[in-house]
Amino acid sequence: MDLGDILGLLGAACILGAFAGVQLKKLDPHQLPSLLLNLGGASLVIVSLIFKPNVAAFVLEVAWAAIAIAGLFGWLRRRQRRHGKRQALADTPDA
Repeated sequence: MDLGDILGLLGAACILGAFAGVQLKKLDPHQLPSLLLNLGGASLVIVSLIFKPNVAAFVLEVAWAAIAIAGLFGWLRRRQRRHGKRQALADTPDA
């Protein structure tokens, strides 16, 4: 087992862990832990493909990472909206 195999297995474990967490209702697919597990897992598998190239796996993992990044941007937008509303409420003078 070389470094590529180890990285690929760690990446697969991250992706499968995120999937299992969502299916078992332990993780919210729209929250940071699940999104980071998916992005980190896909990234590790992509790096592992340097050692043993596979076009189909590369395309799949790039798409997986892109979807996770899109999810992270959505998470950031929702977080900013929530904090903006809280700040607006905090700035409202008491009657």
